[in-house]
Amino acid sequence: MTCTSTSSVPGTAKASAAPQPLKLRPVLDGTFRANPSYELLSFDRLPVEQQELFFSLKGDPNLYGILRPRTGARLPLKTACRDTALLFLSLQESGKLPAFVTAARGSQTNQEIAELVLDGILEIEHDGEMLHGAAAFAAVCEPEEMSGANCEIAQLSRDALLYAQALPFSDPSLLSSRLYAYGRIPATAQWKAKFPTSDAVRRHLQVGDRGKTASQLARHWTELPADPQNDGWIFWQRNRMAAGRRIEAYKLYLSPQPAFLREGFEALIAGAESAGAMAFKVGKNLPGILRPDKMIAYFTSFDRLQDAAERILRKLDGCPAQGVPFTAQIESPLISWGIDPPEENDVPAWLVRQSWRLWVTNRLAIALLSGRQNPPANMEPWQFALNRLSLEGVNTDTWAPIGKEQN
Repeated sequence: MTCTSTSSVPGTAKASAAPQPLKLRPVLDGTFRANPSYELLSFDRLPVEQQELFFSLKGDPNLYGILRPRTGARLPLKTACRDTALLFLSLQESGKLPAFVTAARGSQTNQEIAELVLDGILEIEHDGEMLHGAAAFAAVCEPEEMSGANCEIAQLSRDALLYAQALPFSDPSLLSSRLYAYGRIPATAQWKAKFPTSDAVRRHLQVGDRGKTASQLARHWTELPADPQNDGWIFWQRNRMAAGRRIEAYKLYLSPQPAFLREGFEALIAGAESAGAMAFKVGKNLPGILRPDKMIAYFTSFDRLQDAAERILRKLDGCPAQGVPFTAQIESPLISWGIDPPEENDVPAWLVRQSWRLWVTNRLAIALLSGRQNPPANMEPWQFALNRLSLEGVNTDTWAPIGKEQN
């Protein structure tokens, strides 16, 4: 029913076997109201420029329209499917949930309603007040102490959230981009001199026309043409890959310090080849190799990914790591993992093309803004953001995706 929220992220691993840290109260018997700070508009009533934001949704029979914040309300624009729209219209005055919701009582329905409250679409009565967003946290969630960061990347991710919390942004896309870029190394004069062009990067990696590594790659891999929508990578795909439907891609992130770029790349090739990776890529220019997620390999299962990680770590023993925020560490901050998020149609254009980390930072940014604008008692915005994300299928202690059995 909650088409404004995303579904759980597929994919689990041994590191993510812990239960979700956020426990919800039973809320289905509560008193609710549609948030009066939103107005519901059908798609065909939107101005042309707003229709263009949701071009991917045009023709979706399940779409009703959008929830648009009223003047002065600092809330994000949201899409609404027909069920969410019906519920929103049914609760223009405070009251109990309608029968078409409560007829499907259960933990999933309870979570969907709690998410609508935490996302500010509905308000819930608590201690004589109608509350929504972060201010309603105590009304829908059980109190629980947050655990500390348990590894280097977990701490790096929390540092990124604390940094973003202090930024004076009200635009979630800007805040998400800062979270996503956290941990990049500045492009100093030294780095600009070493890698002035994309050709310089290719020469350093020895993947040019006469490069030693290029000959090695040609036996098992094909370099793909640059993607005009994401032209920041040199991308290789395994030769003779099986054709068929899109499969989930487990992503291994390799993050050596830039001074160890070649050593890291050679280890990535060996690990990807031995463990049966589908593809891998490396940043093609200076911005690409200064970012933390400078090398990524794709696998069809976590077991294959873990096999590659073990091989790479043996080759790179002692290599200094940069670390990739919002990914799940494997033994060392040098290697971590994630999984391609589910394809989403009920989102604006800026959310359509997403990687695992961008999927995470987009949601964290929205929750950070909610926590900052409408703070709950005894909880900082970054803590609210972590709790909210845990309902989306992310273990925010390990940053591993959870949601189904390991492949």
